[in-house]
Amino acid sequence: MEKHYVYGTKSKKWHLVGSDDRDFKCGITQAEMARIGKAAAKKKYLAPNRVCRVKKKTIFVLQGTYGHGWEDLTAEETRAEIRQRLKDYRENEGGNYRIITRRE
Repeated sequence: MEKHYVYGTKSKKWHLVGSDDRDFKCGITQAEMARIGKAAAKKKYLAPNRVCRVKKKTIFVLQGTYGHGWEDLTAEETRAEIRQRLKDYRENEGGNYRIITRRE
């Protein structure tokens, strides 16, 4: 099974991962690592314009509590839209609400 090198930003070490790892396709091949070296590979792997970075979408979720914990009420893609929903809920229902963000 082919393995690729990925750089752990927390551990600050290179790790060999298999094709079942989510970072596999972004990794540096073993042949390329041997050819360019660890310093150049790190620069390439951590480049801000690297295409294979995992892109996640931020959503804003309005939650309300009715005595049994927080429940999702609605979600929007922009902060302005979710603030409008919060205003609507406060005008129509009252109660305790909060806005949280999630990455999908």
